[in-house]
Amino acid sequence: LTPSINGQRCICLLEAGGLQLYDRHGMAKGCPRDYISKGVMMKDLSGGQRHLVYVLMKLASDPEVILADEILLELDLRTQARVLVMLQHMVTVRKAALLYLTVDITPVEVLCKQSMFMEKGKIIESGPTAKLLLRSEAKSVREYMRLAFQNRMAGRHVAGLHREMESALTEVKQKMISSGFS
Repeated sequence: LTPSINGQRCICLLEAGGLQLYDRHGMAKGCPRDYISKGVMMKDLSGGQRHLVYVLMKLASDPEVILADEILLELDLRTQARVLVMLQHMVTVRKAALLYLTVDITPVEVLCKQSMFMEKGKIIESGPTAKLLLRSEAKSVREYMRLAFQNRMAGRHVAGLHREMESALTEVKQKMISSGFS
């Protein structure tokens, strides 16, 4: 992690993403400003932390189009919420186009107004996300949704992601604005 021409933007994005390192006892150590000044290397980060830094590097380029293919993989729920808030900011404030590819329906519910379902490489249904999730016309989409909601009961809940996003919203948006994404 090295400062670039716009080191402050880098620090703000790392803070917005919630990058935090821990010592061997699980205690938080340092902050993004420290990590950059001390020259923390990618090899010093966990897989999830490296993935977060990669996502933040891509967002730092202020893209007009964001192709987010399973972008939340390897990230904990808190960090997923922060990344989703950043993506929302890029779409609503920066007017970036977003193509979000995933098999996980929870972030789609939170992030996407329009959705498409594909089967064997072909689009089988598209339209407003809320309609597709609740009243799909395609049998395979209805079956997928039934399984997705069934699996949700055993694992991650959309309410938890919403709570985390609400919790991070103000801080992440302030950091995005501080880093020049206003």
